Amino acid sequence: MKSIKLLSSLILALIMFAGCSSDDDGPSGPQVSNDLFGEWTMQFIDDGTGVEDPLCSERLYYKFNSDNTYEKKEFSLNAQDNCQEASTINGTWEALSEQSIELTPLSSSSDIEVIEFEFVGNNLKIIRNSTTEEIYQRP
Repeated sequence: MKSIKLLSSLILALIMFAGCSSDDDGPSGPQVSNDLFGEWTMQFIDDGTGVEDPLCSERLYYKFNSDNTYEKKEFSLNAQDNCQEASTINGTWEALSEQSIELTPLSSSSDIEVIEFEFVGNNLKIIRNSTTEEIYQRP
């Protein structure tokens, strides 16, 4: 009888520990800083020849949300030569590393984009390639 109680206790203990899993500890994979979340407007662009204000057609706006969605606005000149919003792209983002995200637009007419970034003070710096960096500030 003692061996049945001991065996039952051992089986019960194994069942209880089997239900505890380390994969229930929260999100897995790379995470980005909460500083990324919110609105960012391009202020400067450095194409390797010096820092300058972006042309209207180069100007971008991003809004990154904590639910892994984003909004991107592109701009162009209107008939009166005023810079205005030309298009809005919505989609989802995924962290590839602590300083890299992949943007997947909801529309198939836009391309998937990988953004490398870092924070410089209160600014967001997006590194497009080896020679082009964009500086963004909160509006």
